[in-house]
Amino acid sequence: ADSPCIGAGFEGTDMGANLFEGEEFNQEVPLNENWNGISLRVIPQNPNIIDIFAPIVERENLAFVKDDQGRFYAPEWGFSNIGDWIYSEGYLVNMIEQDVLEVEGILVPCDEPIDLKGGWNIISYYPEQDMWVGDAIEPILEQLFLVKNSDGEFWIPRIGWGFDFRAGEAFWVNVIEDTRFAYPILQEEGERVTSHVNLWSEWDNILTENGITVTGSTMNMILKSDYIRESGQILAKSENGNIYGAGICADGYCAMILYGDDEFNTSIDGFSKGSRISLFYNEAGSESIPISPNPENKVLTYETNGFAEMDVTITPTIPEKYYMSQNYPNPFNSQTTLTFGLPENVEIY
Repeated sequence: ADSPCIGAGFEGTDMGANLFEGEEFNQEVPLNENWNGISLRVIPQNPNIIDIFAPIVERENLAFVKDDQGRFYAPEWGFSNIGDWIYSEGYLVNMIEQDVLEVEGILVPCDEPIDLKGGWNIISYYPEQDMWVGDAIEPILEQLFLVKNSDGEFWIPRIGWGFDFRAGEAFWVNVIEDTRFAYPILQEEGERVTSHVNLWSEWDNILTENGITVTGSTMNMILKSDYIRESGQILAKSENGNIYGAGICADGYCAMILYGDDEFNTSIDGFSKGSRISLFYNEAGSESIPISPNPENKVLTYETNGFAEMDVTITPTIPEKYYMSQNYPNPFNSQTTLTFGLPENVEIY
């Protein structure tokens, strides 16, 4: 095959050994303002971090680069303790404005092994085609605890929703033990293993509506209650009432992403480590309802890369006056749901 990403994999390769020969490739990685999780499909001709980002620094668009060990490059300070780019790893990049990173190098075979240590790893994505998270991670499902992207969108094996792996992006993978991993081989050019609905497709809109900033630090939750409806929304607030997290609701549960404070700027834009989290449920047109974790005396606190799954209690308050919320879905075909509140018990005809 013309591409190392199609057909049989390269034999005799070993992670980090660079023993394979591939075609030269110029990879372009789009970078958004603020934090981005990125990776490369190439081994850079010049792997030095400072040299790789030099064109973007010249345009005065780069704020920070950070690896999974917390080491960083800050061009404004003239400081870097990262060293060379490791092609199997992903990096966090903080941008002042949108830009594109261009890197020339040798294409990495799609099935080049990646060694994972027990716990969290930030890994590259080698294939050219998008791949559903469950298919991309399938070889290590028995060792996997959780996988997420830089926005905090996450997937665990026992749930059916998730997101796509895409070239240029980095992914956070938590495994229960040290293991070696390689992406599945796509047999034909343009093949997509399976197609799934992305639960997180509206996430950018939710962030904008609630004024939430992506900070490069996340915590995830799954909340379960019979009261949770697909038309509802759960928000996570700090002790001073700022919204630093939200969720995507389905009937009976909600997947939450919470953002930690960005340590690289002076403003407070997320939860600080160990700070208390308050949760509120609401539907359009109704008042927010406080959520109590079970047991009720449990205190929720923020932990970077933390995960919590729990039953919660949602006790609606009696409204002061009648209200009716926007129907969901809208538009609809054959049926829709209307939520309303009444200040007292009455018969409805």
